[in-house]
Amino acid sequence: MKSKFITCAAAVAAIVVCSATSVLAAGKSSGLSAIQVDCMKQYGAYEDPQTHRLTLHGGNTDFQPKLDAIYACVAQKTGKPARPFLNQTMRYLP
Repeated sequence: MKSKFITCAAAVAAIVVCSATSVLAAGKSSGLSAIQVDCMKQYGAYEDPQTHRLTLHGGNTDFQPKLDAIYACVAQKTGKPARPFLNQTMRYLP
């Protein structure tokens, strides 16, 4: 039973979608949204060609440190504590 749980947990991939689509579409680089996009891209986010949203993939062992690093990056660049701006969804891979 334990190995079945580990196998299922290893198959989980987390996806983060940022609501900074308008910044990507406009191509502007100013303000808080631009800083958030820059920090997400720095840690591996990319624009999904179908949805035109930033997407960040990660497993259950490396995903939380990525999120922490993105929030720390935003806080460092703005000089203020970062407020949560990412939406998480979990997908189970086959």
